[in-house]
Amino acid sequence: MYYLTKCTDSQIMKVLRHARETFNYHFSPAGGYWNGTTWKAFMKWRFKADIHSCCINSDSGVGILSRKQAIGDSTNTMNLFFEFSELDKHRKEYLNLISFDELRNILT
Repeated sequence: MYYLTKCTDSQIMKVLRHARETFNYHFSPAGGYWNGTTWKAFMKWRFKADIHSCCINSDSGVGILSRKQAIGDSTNTMNLFFEFSELDKHRKEYLNLISFDELRNILT
């Protein structure tokens, strides 16, 4: 806080602009309707080495977690602040997006 008291208003706004995520949820598949940030909870579980996971690529996605079925390895991605802009760039890798047919092949 001491540092910010020495800054001008424009410098503070620049710091805040870079310190927060832009909430452009209207660019998501949900359009103008807010559909939450459940992807953050799903991605948090994807960091756990003992959890297998995948996300079926349909509508807004269907996340699946399993301790037994090897449906996808954990991740070590570098989106530790769960920024949507990073998810948007690396959606397939971050969520382990697969089709329903791919899941069916894994499970049979």
